[in-house]
Amino acid sequence: MPQISKASQVASLANDIVSVKDFGAVGDGVADDTAAIVNALAGGGTITADGVYALSGATLLSLTGLNYFNIISGTRLVSTPNTEFRILSNQLADGTRFEVTGDNVIIDGGVFKEVNAVLGRHNFYGTIAGSGANYVDILNVTTNGSNGAGMHFRQGCSNFNITNARILNGKSDGLHIQRGCHSFSIVAPHIEGVEDDCIGIVGHGRNEGWAAPTNVEILGGYLGAQANGAVGSGLAVIGANNVRAVGIHCQDNGLSSIRITDFTDAGEGNYGTSNVTIESPVCINGGVTTNPSGGLVKDGVSIANVRNVKITNPYIENPVNSGITISNASIDVQIIDPVIRGADDRGIWIAAATRSDAHILEMANNYNDTRYAGAATSLKCEYLVISNADVQTSGTDGFYVDGALVGDVVNPTFRNIRVDTSNVGNTAGKYGVFMSDTVGLKLDGVAGGVSFSGTAITPLVFVNADYERITNVSEEYVSTTYPTHMRGLIREFWSNAAPVTAPAVGSDYRLGDLVYNYNPASGTTYWICTVVNPGASGTWVAK
Repeated sequence: MPQISKASQVASLANDIVSVKDFGAVGDGVADDTAAIVNALAGGGTITADGVYALSGATLLSLTGLNYFNIISGTRLVSTPNTEFRILSNQLADGTRFEVTGDNVIIDGGVFKEVNAVLGRHNFYGTIAGSGANYVDILNVTTNGSNGAGMHFRQGCSNFNITNARILNGKSDGLHIQRGCHSFSIVAPHIEGVEDDCIGIVGHGRNEGWAAPTNVEILGGYLGAQANGAVGSGLAVIGANNVRAVGIHCQDNGLSSIRITDFTDAGEGNYGTSNVTIESPVCINGGVTTNPSGGLVKDGVSIANVRNVKITNPYIENPVNSGITISNASIDVQIIDPVIRGADDRGIWIAAATRSDAHILEMANNYNDTRYAGAATSLKCEYLVISNADVQTSGTDGFYVDGALVGDVVNPTFRNIRVDTSNVGNTAGKYGVFMSDTVGLKLDGVAGGVSFSGTAITPLVFVNADYERITNVSEEYVSTTYPTHMRGLIREFWSNAAPVTAPAVGSDYRLGDLVYNYNPASGTTYWICTVVNPGASGTWVAK
């Protein structure tokens, strides 16, 4: 077996272009080439590879005492398209891998493949990994069959460019970024067959002093299909900041196609999630896991306990549960131009509740937001905006807002909400549009559509919604409590009679309020309020 090169021998090659075969590698897929690869990488510089290299974790340990092939500063590892590094892992928890520990590194081409007969799941390493590395390009690389993540950047990495990565058949995440890593560009990834998130950007290690991962951009790519029992999403942003994804295609994901939430861990510490922008994602068949664990989210897009999230132009088709869910204390969330088709449960579901734990206080106080800084004891779902929603064929309700009895949805704005063919499941007590216990509701344009099946739905229902402004409600909505339109301070209602009691919620009737008669054949076109009587219906004159 070749011996590890002496430092003087390695240094003489550092600035040359060398082949791993210059160090004794055979490249026939049978001979153990571990020592030759260690020797080649030890000198850095430009290293070429062409062949199939059998690598043994046990040999690696005997040579270096480490579980990884160390890629040092200034290395450029260039492989021909048919090159494979076949890793027989030692099955340790932080098993065999190629790990970038230096700066100014390029890995270009090659298949990095684990060939263990039985792969175990380990969450702490990747076939290609990074630790403390900066200014790294990973180009045209394939990983296949990892015990952990296909690519795992575990602490303090920055300024990575990962282009045209193919990540296949991993036991954990496809590509995982954590512990203070930042400034990543991921272009056109293709990830499938993994058992956790295709791309996971996850806060870990606050107890160790690590900041949240931040400044990650994903441009295009295919994220799925995942292995049958997978418990991950196409894209998971969990306790991370400043993330942007454009044009990703998520399909057949185990959990929700896109999952954006906080990171909460009693041992590691909590991280908020903020400043996330997702543009034009396609989310098809989210939530297909066969894992029997409870509490798994299986939506097109799931959002919970975040700040400043904007999703524009999402197309969502056939999620196992709902098309989009927004829950708990999510602040400044915008969903613009969503198209949802065939949700098995609700089309859009807003299920808010207050939060007051340490993470929420951190989110309130540490983001230079004067609305909350220094004074928050609990937060609610605030300043939610949903515009131009097109929801078709949902299993139960089309658009469902439940602010709970204390009104946990505060100051929401809904514009042009269009729902149709709800209640595919033919269940009694479902709705086209249902809004309960909001505070300061601003609604402009809503229509609840019709039932898909024999059981009728109520197209529009408001329950204890404290509104600021409601306009352009579908004329099928009959109410003397919630207006169908507002012209300045004059509100217009739709009914077959003048009010006889005070409004259930909101302020009293105002002078000039109108109730239009949906049965004008009775001789009255509308009623107008001419005398205000606080706490009562006031005086109405027929016209």
